[in-house]
Amino acid sequence: MSRRLPRHHPPTDPISVGAAVGALIALYPGGMPREATVSGLVVALFTAVGTLFGLAWTHIRCRTGHHVPRTGQLALGAAVTVGAMSIATTLCQNVIRGDLGLPAAGVGWWAITIGPAAMIVAALAYVPRITAAVVSMIAALLAGYVPASTAESTAPAAPSAASMSSPDAIAAAQMSSPDAPVIYGALDRQSLAARAVAVVNEWLDGGGADDRAVLLAVPTGSGWVDRSAVHAFQRRFDGRVSTLALQYADESSWRAFVQDRGGAGRSAIALLDALRAARDRDAGRRWPPIHLYGQSLGAIGAESARVWADTHHPGLVTATMLAGVPGDTIDPVPSGSPRTIVANRSDPVPRWSPALLWRPPVPPTDARAVGATVHRMPWVPVLDFVQTSVDLLAALDVPAGAGHRYGAEQSSTTSLSDG
Repeated sequence: MSRRLPRHHPPTDPISVGAAVGALIALYPGGMPREATVSGLVVALFTAVGTLFGLAWTHIRCRTGHHVPRTGQLALGAAVTVGAMSIATTLCQNVIRGDLGLPAAGVGWWAITIGPAAMIVAALAYVPRITAAVVSMIAALLAGYVPASTAESTAPAAPSAASMSSPDAIAAAQMSSPDAPVIYGALDRQSLAARAVAVVNEWLDGGGADDRAVLLAVPTGSGWVDRSAVHAFQRRFDGRVSTLALQYADESSWRAFVQDRGGAGRSAIALLDALRAARDRDAGRRWPPIHLYGQSLGAIGAESARVWADTHHPGLVTATMLAGVPGDTIDPVPSGSPRTIVANRSDPVPRWSPALLWRPPVPPTDARAVGATVHRMPWVPVLDFVQTSVDLLAALDVPAGAGHRYGAEQSSTTSLSDG
């Protein structure tokens, strides 16, 4: 006697709709190259959340005595729509990769992107209780993983974030480079003001006051200063420029931003004020013009120092160079001393802000778009916020001139002078 196989009904309509909506949100094309594993995790996470909402709605309707339909045509339509969107996303991913000269994403990328989500939907639809518990636990773990993975939302010249993990090692490497010296005030038990004075005194003892310019570089949250920018300023001033930097934190920039957003500004102001005090003590001599530079979180600090100087000591700062400024963190309309902002066209850091949920990004009026031109989908509420947030994960995994990686344009695109 033959054994009949169990008949599987299509998922309820709320599950089909919830899963499809979650998948479509996650599959909306972003603006950066994306690893298959990251893409798969994001699509699986959003699909699982949408499916759980559908399960919850189904449960509520059943508990209240309402019939919940299981329309096979709707489930099939949702699956076809998501499948078509996944193919379109893969094609868009290849356009972006082509813009940056990177290898194309193949069938494997597509399969990893959509496969885990499809398995989760099937499991939730037909084994809901056990799968829901497992997926909820995984979703909670992923929610904690994603922001931590952004690690350093700053633009390194080094090839990986791991090489930036020790600010002291970075500072030593920078100061040992004869053509790009950085006088660096590392964190210690001294006060911020005392460390700032020590940096200025070291600069004076080395004859820095006779240079053509002095550059105050505000580090990122990890204490990192972009050596490509330092080299660029060195070339701009024929090697006659000193770079001073004062560390204010020893953690990834996003953590420093959340825990103490004003730390970068306080350290930049302390160093600038120490330099001003030294200049005032010997006002009779000719002092080199002061330039401010900051990248990412350091750009917020440099802008704070510029505003402070313009308010309390007009004319103290000659020019300010900001690169990759986080979105909506500075005054979009400049005033006072000259300010130049550069942002890579594909950089998600200047684009991202909570306001991206309901409006397109609004860059500062003096921002200059640089770097490679990368195709991007039109802004859509919520979707663009989600995709830009995911793009932050890959902001450093691209060549210089793309994403959150900057180079010599940090000097060449600003109006520098001897004052």
